[in-house]
Amino acid sequence: MILSIITILGTLLLAFLWSTRGFFSALVNLACTIAAGAIAFALWEPVGYKLLAVAPARGAMSALEGSAWGLALMIPFAVSYLVLRVVEMAVLRANVNVTTPVNYAGGGVCGLLASIICMGIVTLGLSNMRFGTEFMGHNAMAWSANGSVVRQNKLLLPVDDITAGLYEALSERAFATDQPLAKWHPDFAQIGHSNRMTFGDGRNRNAMRPNEYQVAGRFTVKSASGALNDVIRDPVTGNPQQLSTPTGDPFPAQSRIEGFVVNFLSGASETGSGKVSIGSPQIRLVCENADGSQRETFYPIAVTSQADGTAPIYKRWLYNSEKTFIASVGGGAESVFAFEFVVPADMQPTALYVRGSRTEIGTGVNQLGTFSSPAARDASLSNLKNFATGAGGGSSGSAGDIDVSKATTMRVDPQTRSVPGMQLGNNTPFQIQKGLHNPLQITETEDRNSGGKVIGGEKVWTVKEVSEMQGPLEKPLRISQFEVEEDLILMQVDVAYDAQRNAAPFSLGGPLVRDQDRTARVVLVDTNGQTYSAVGLNFNDGENITLRMTPGQPLTTLADIDKYARVSESRPEVQIRLFFRITRGVTIKHFVVGNTATATLEPGIVTQR
Repeated sequence: MILSIITILGTLLLAFLWSTRGFFSALVNLACTIAAGAIAFALWEPVGYKLLAVAPARGAMSALEGSAWGLALMIPFAVSYLVLRVVEMAVLRANVNVTTPVNYAGGGVCGLLASIICMGIVTLGLSNMRFGTEFMGHNAMAWSANGSVVRQNKLLLPVDDITAGLYEALSERAFATDQPLAKWHPDFAQIGHSNRMTFGDGRNRNAMRPNEYQVAGRFTVKSASGALNDVIRDPVTGNPQQLSTPTGDPFPAQSRIEGFVVNFLSGASETGSGKVSIGSPQIRLVCENADGSQRETFYPIAVTSQADGTAPIYKRWLYNSEKTFIASVGGGAESVFAFEFVVPADMQPTALYVRGSRTEIGTGVNQLGTFSSPAARDASLSNLKNFATGAGGGSSGSAGDIDVSKATTMRVDPQTRSVPGMQLGNNTPFQIQKGLHNPLQITETEDRNSGGKVIGGEKVWTVKEVSEMQGPLEKPLRISQFEVEEDLILMQVDVAYDAQRNAAPFSLGGPLVRDQDRTARVVLVDTNGQTYSAVGLNFNDGENITLRMTPGQPLTTLADIDKYARVSESRPEVQIRLFFRITRGVTIKHFVVGNTATATLEPGIVTQR
């Protein structure tokens, strides 16, 4: 209600101001406003992707990611409008005299139209920002009783719907283009609202970069009769899943399921938890009929994902209740999900959106299979990782082909569950004094035996400062552990050049690594083939010591680590320890750079539950 009142007052105030300027001035302003809006919508996606690309994962500017799509609309509009107005005033140096009634009436009408567009773009921009599920008491999207994502109340003066509808229509008419807004975003007014419907009422991410996920393939579930109820029946109860379209209507009886396998890469995780958490509002599928005269947006009805981080066991979950979010399990570098949508028989998918980023559906997306029954689908998806990769779907978080022929075999001490250079434990490398930890995030605690645990962030101290913190401290001032979820444990690996051991097997300056391309991955691999990327490091160059813990921004490649120092025999004084979050219960087998294992653990390090 608050946002409705603000938009009404803002629209009326702008309309009144332009009515006092006269008909001709208001008319010229309307033309500039319409043109600026067209430029803003045309630049929205390119500018949005640019802002996402430069948005840092931490620090004061990290909020740019959550605001990128909103700013990408409002900034081009404001800049275009100002430029157009300057040009207009330079070209049109005289006014047009008309009668007073025409001035007020014409100025009022033109001013009202321009103010609706202006307030509409501001409202659309704000809806795409990370303000939480509701913003000023308004959200245009909600969950129905059966868990479907549906449109709900509009603003009292729906400037957002009017503006989005205007430019969707203009994109195929007066401002026609071969890539019209109406084709790719027939639901523009709802996009931001649905992306904000995240776990924790907006605490999780509302945007994702295109390089943080891959669409590994698609599949279809369609019964011989073409009846929707035949493919949405619960295998246990035999009853069809209750569903609604975004308009709240039932789906056509002759519909099918279109499924898409999405591999979330290491950078897709949430900043705090380091896991991927996805609800149905943040994944949407745009479809159109054969002649493009009808376009609709649909949200997933179910998702298949790994159910146990210690084994490749997958389960199908229904989006059949409100606020259902499915999270990845364990500490793997990548997570594979399969989302299912109901699509009417006369429509075909054109684009899949993952938290705002678009993947066009065409020949580039592999067809992984067509199933005539839910049972046949379930049989294939029960091992989703193999299903996705078996048809050329690309990476799905597995280790892939690893060359172990040159790896150094290291015997694991059965008592300590460790080998030289590698150990399990959530302890920080050194004691940190509370109050000298900023900007590291720490847990709030009333425990007088601890100053809290490190959640995340990056901090640089001098060697002297770290040394001084190692003295006796009162217990409430001691920070000596990382905050890690119960199903995970940290594995700490020293990767510096070890001159005495002529480059240890884990060293990133060793002979198997020094000639690797710097985009080569750095991972631990368990006996299930699951990979784990480093989520932080401890770096000591002899003068300064850096501690970094960023589960939402892992160090996935040699280039990421090179930003601190390139490990080599020419700098033996440099110390680097990498932190990996490992799923409890798995057995770590290899340390891998690129596709080359530099160390193989025998019989492996078991991360006990």
